[in-house]
Amino acid sequence: MLKQARITQSPVAMQVGKDYRVTTQRTALNLRKSPDTHHEPIGKLARGMIVRVMAKVDNSSWVLVDTNHDGKAEGYCDGTFLVPVKELADVQ
Repeated sequence: MLKQARITQSPVAMQVGKDYRVTTQRTALNLRKSPDTHHEPIGKLARGMIVRVMAKVDNSSWVLVDTNHDGKAEGYCDGTFLVPVKELADVQ
């Protein structure tokens, strides 16, 4: 079960309900059950994977993401490693 975090549905930098691409320099970004590095990862988000931001944690770069595009959040990741899908399409 995911740990509850204080989240806002109106993040300034990221838009809830929008798709983002994982852009980590490593092969994968950790997915966690809580928005911090104190807990073990519950999964990995592959570089290039598309995730949907469901909510943003207040005063943090952490976001709650839906990895299956089914409307259900699977876990938290650091949003600094995500870029909007539209931005990537505009650059290419």
